[in-house]
Amino acid sequence: MLNARAGVDLLHVAAGDPLSLAVGEHVQLAFVTPTATLPLVRSGKLKALAVTSAKRLGIAPDIPTVSESGLRHFSAVAWYGYVVPRRTPDEIVRVLEAHLQSTIRSAKFETFARTSGNEITWLGSDEFSSYMESERIKWGEAVRRSGARAE
Repeated sequence: MLNARAGVDLLHVAAGDPLSLAVGEHVQLAFVTPTATLPLVRSGKLKALAVTSAKRLGIAPDIPTVSESGLRHFSAVAWYGYVVPRRTPDEIVRVLEAHLQSTIRSAKFETFARTSGNEITWLGSDEFSSYMESERIKWGEAVRRSGARAE
């Protein structure tokens, strides 16, 4: 997606740990997780250019977003969600959602998430379904533009 949006031609290297490759100067750019990277950035072994989320991270507010760096409306984040079989009764879905939302909004979970570099956004079933569909479309288009093919 970055290639198409930024008009660059970056080569994806599918071997090795991207963090080790970046520290060893074997690659010129790597997409890595903040919790693994920040200690290396703070020690001067790596330079953080931007975060790929829509907003700056709470654990690294000094690092701009890709969007702030000039590539407007760019967002590429790893996300997690809970799913249930499609025939799960609505009442069970509502109960599960209530318990999950309560857990996710608890002080203990929020502290864990924040210190591990995660930004938590609660989406209910309908919103999450819409989000998954928008991600499918976004990444499907990115794959089509890249010309990548499954082998």
